Amino acid sequence: MCATDCDECANRCLVILVGIIIGFCYICYICMLAIPLGYFTSATGLFNLLFLHTALGLLLLSYIRTVQTSPGYVPKDWIPPNATKEEMEEAKSIKDDPKAKARSHEFGRLRYCHNCNSFKPPRAHHCRECSRCVMKMDHHCPWVNNCVGFKNHKTFILFLFYAVVALSWFLFHMCWRLVDIFRNRTTSSEDDMVLSPFELIFFILNFILTLPITLAILSLFIYQVSLIRENLTSIEVFHKRRYKREASRAGKKNYRWPYDFGASYNFQSMFGESFSEWFVPNLSYQTDGITWRTRDSDGISTGTHELVQVVEADDRKANSGNLNKRSSHHST
Repeated sequence: MCATDCDECANRCLVILVGIIIGFCYICYICMLAIPLGYFTSATGLFNLLFLHTALGLLLLSYIRTVQTSPGYVPKDWIPPNATKEEMEEAKSIKDDPKAKARSHEFGRLRYCHNCNSFKPPRAHHCRECSRCVMKMDHHCPWVNNCVGFKNHKTFILFLFYAVVALSWFLFHMCWRLVDIFRNRTTSSEDDMVLSPFELIFFILNFILTLPITLAILSLFIYQVSLIRENLTSIEVFHKRRYKREASRAGKKNYRWPYDFGASYNFQSMFGESFSEWFVPNLSYQTDGITWRTRDSDGISTGTHELVQVVEADDRKANSGNLNKRSSHHST
């Protein structure tokens, strides 16, 4: 119990640390750029301030919603609608047999969580930190003290996006001022073009702090976008690799992830049908988190029970953007 409390306290401290970093960068921007360079009295300066505050506001809104929104826990009383009694009993019996466990991860097989004592819907996984099964779980992120899953994945991606935008904007203007200072050092005697020792320390601290953070967040954002493009999660990357190897052994070279219906459909299923919704950290969902549309898995068994319905006829319409097509169940 003590270890659990310590972990929770540490995770909350990380959330507070994120707030401190954001506040520190903001204060530095105002004190070292906006005020000395007269941003409050010029049209260009006001535009810079408006842009930064808009990005910062959306960043904070996305972050708060990611932290406070449930990732989408699997209902404890969820029962697979089309599974037979024999299939459910078989799923429950798989616990200590390694070979049976391996078979339970085949695409289309019914799964049972012995930690939650309940069935797991498609794409759901058990989080040891949350002690719950999470729908379409991506990962547990200590920096948001929450799981990133079905209900808060979009706001997490937008948090990364607006963090990169705001930090890049801040770094750009810091570099711009340094260039101006060194360019005018010998030709200008204006006080605002000279760095005091205090300002120099702040400049150094800001670069040490913000540059690696910006690069790290940018790398994570690019990785997450590459997953969304194929309708994958961080966990499902490993499943896809295994299924692809199995397909290759079966002589199927053109394996495609069963949830991948093209970049257009995949992005719309995450961010919304309208492009104007994509950059708004709202909490609208395109499905219930349990029912997922699937396609032919190209050589991988989709199971024998009715939880899996392969929609081959819809492949020609995969990129049409219609998110109201009929969905299919499966268990992995």
